[in-house]
Amino acid sequence: MPGEVDGRRSAVLLTSIACEISGPADAAREDAARAQLTVEDVRALARETAAPFAKEQPGHDLLDLAITHTVPLALAARTVAALAIAAELAASASTPDRRAALDAVREPQALIVAWALLIERTATTDAEPFDSAIAVPEAALHRALRELDRARTRLAHGITPLDGGNPDHLSHALATDITALHAELGLSVKRWVRPGGSH
Repeated sequence: MPGEVDGRRSAVLLTSIACEISGPADAAREDAARAQLTVEDVRALARETAAPFAKEQPGHDLLDLAITHTVPLALAARTVAALAIAAELAASASTPDRRAALDAVREPQALIVAWALLIERTATTDAEPFDSAIAVPEAALHRALRELDRARTRLAHGITPLDGGNPDHLSHALATDITALHAELGLSVKRWVRPGGSH
């Protein structure tokens, strides 16, 4: 069956990756992993891996998604600044190849633009006064958290921005923002109306 073949190929790929991550190649260990990892195990692993990304709603423009949360203006501004640091770290971690460098910074740069537009949209809507709370979809929080987590990992591996910066201070700032964004995920949304009258 095609599905079973694909599943077996996935199992082989995942076990190979696992062996590479865990240490030097060991044929006996790799064979044992292949024997123990079933197609159902691979499917379960794939579901668990995909679940967090589903909340990011990949492929959707953040400006088109329904508003679910409001974030304090100060935190929104810090998030944009943290994403700028993430972009610098991504550039620092990339190869000298220009295309690879552009690919590395594309996602944090896209999020900087999206968050800035979300701030602008909230500030200029005529539906209600701007009260220092930025209206965002939940996916914006999840996407930002992924990039900030990635930035902290890069700092932990000794990567620093091209223009310098104290790694300890940057890591602390990122950790503070990550904690605050996680806290916002648990808060209920305030009433906010899109320009034109829709929620």
